[in-house]
Amino acid sequence: MLSDFHHDHFPDTWSEFYFDHFNYMFPLLSKDHFNKKDQEPLLKYATCALGALYASSDHHSLLFQKAQSILHDSATHCALSTVQALIIMCWYTHLTGDLQQCDLLRRQLAHMIDWLQFIQDDTPFTLESKRRAYWVAWVIDQWLTSCTLGERMLKEWQYPWPQLEDNQLNDPFLSSPSLSSTDDNHNTIQAFHQMIKLSIILKDIHQGNMSLQTLETNLTEWLLHLPSYLDYTKTSSAMTKLYRILYYTVQMVLYQRHQHHLSHSICITAANTILYITEQMMDTDQTVYTFNLFFLSLTFATSFIYLNSIISSSKHIHLLKQANPTSLSAFELEQLVQHYLDPTPPIEFHVDQLLSFLDNESSTTITSTDSSYFSPTHSPSLKEEFIFDPLTVVTSSSTLFF
Repeated sequence: MLSDFHHDHFPDTWSEFYFDHFNYMFPLLSKDHFNKKDQEPLLKYATCALGALYASSDHHSLLFQKAQSILHDSATHCALSTVQALIIMCWYTHLTGDLQQCDLLRRQLAHMIDWLQFIQDDTPFTLESKRRAYWVAWVIDQWLTSCTLGERMLKEWQYPWPQLEDNQLNDPFLSSPSLSSTDDNHNTIQAFHQMIKLSIILKDIHQGNMSLQTLETNLTEWLLHLPSYLDYTKTSSAMTKLYRILYYTVQMVLYQRHQHHLSHSICITAANTILYITEQMMDTDQTVYTFNLFFLSLTFATSFIYLNSIISSSKHIHLLKQANPTSLSAFELEQLVQHYLDPTPPIEFHVDQLLSFLDNESSTTITSTDSSYFSPTHSPSLKEEFIFDPLTVVTSSSTLFF
């Protein structure tokens, strides 16, 4: 029962899972500050709901419902912690597949983000927290817009990027970590700069104002100029692998929008690489990190391979089941996918249709759309010709980049 939990007495495991798997990728909160200070109940419930989801705790939905209740009761109260909680709640609903609730929260977040400009507290901690909140919200908005082919919610500010790592927030004069450091836990903000840059490229692709050559160059430059702690090796951190998967996702989006004679082979190679890296992560106890990419990358890659292959197997259904953070159980997800693998119905079952199904699980009639992001489907096993040495960096846009 939710009444058994008070926000001052949540298991530490939930907040640890939040910081290890969301904040690691989207550095919204300072862990030291969060642990030392009594947090607003809304932020605490939102953080623990997302952490409980990553931890596969049955309590995550009850915690989220409590956060929703607090948000509704404090609808007129604007605070930085409210903005932070809304960002977390948006991501929670995205992961669980609640598209309608995610859309509502994104609209509310867009309104709250504008309010950030009027916070008068100019202390280094507050300034940095505002920068983190805006840019995490902006990056998430780009990816959710691309994934759902919906509208962008956030206005674009000329706002400084976050600069201070957590250990610098209490001492702004502490020097930044060396860019040659191999510990990405101490380079979280510097790594997030690369996420912002990649999200800008994604936005440029969807806006359609740049040539394919310019976008290809920008994407290649992004990869080749990653800092050394994001270099890909066989023992790479989860962050390095996540960034590689997102790179290939953007590459697929680019060549789906700009068709030429190499587009198909580039997308097939990118999709296989996404699934290959995902399998590597699952083999090295990094499965929970892949929850973040279930809708952004994994369903896209899996279905692209299936829709463009004659031979299929069940290998990547297993990957999807392991990376599944939605409200569907692994069995329910497999049944849903297998239903659409039947040769008689149409196979163009797209991600927005899956999200619609999750919004209303009683619905059984799914129709085809023109979305470029497909649903999770059956895909062939990785073929040897698509598995390249991850240590090899090449410069041709038609081959793998690691």
